[in-house]
Amino acid sequence: MGALEPKGTFRGPVLLPRLTLAAFCRTQQVMEGLREACAHPWMQPVRSEVASGGIDGAIQSLQGLVSALDVIVVEVEGTQATVMADLERLAQVCSGRTRVFVIGHSNDVKLYQRVIREGACDYLLAPLVPLDFIESLAHALAESTGSETPGVAALVLGARGGAGATTVACNLAFL
Repeated sequence: MGALEPKGTFRGPVLLPRLTLAAFCRTQQVMEGLREACAHPWMQPVRSEVASGGIDGAIQSLQGLVSALDVIVVEVEGTQATVMADLERLAQVCSGRTRVFVIGHSNDVKLYQRVIREGACDYLLAPLVPLDFIESLAHALAESTGSETPGVAALVLGARGGAGATTVACNLAFL
C-alpha cells in the first residue's frame, strides 16, 4: 500500500482459502466492524462467527471445541500487563496452528511489539476498519504459506462443444 493511499483501500481483490474464524468482541463498535468484514464478498470462503465476550468468551468457547479453529480474533482492553496476562490464558487453550489477531484500544508501540513477539499475527487498533482486517488476514495467511497471494482464480470459456475448454481447464489446474 502506498503512503498516499487512504486507509482501508486495496490494490485488488483478495483470495482467501477456506477456513474457520471466531471473533470475540468487548464493544459493539468492534463487533459491527468485524461483522461487516466477515460479510464482505472477499471473505466468502471463510466460515465466521462474531460473538461478544472478549478473551473470557474466547477461552470458554475454545474449551468446549472438538476441532481447532484456524483464526481467532479477540478484542482486548486494559494495561499492557493485563492484556499480556489475558493473551497468555488464551494461549493455554489454543491449538498450535491457530492464528490469533488482537484488536486493542491502546495505540502503544511497546504493546504492539510485545503482542507480535508473543506470536499473534497482528494487533489492530480500534475502531476497526473492515478492509484493514481483511488485508491483515490475507497477509498473515500468505506469510504462513510462503506465497505472496493465497490463490489465483482463472476462467476458461468454450464457445461451442469440442473447442477444448475442458482440456485447457484441466491442464491449468495442474500449474
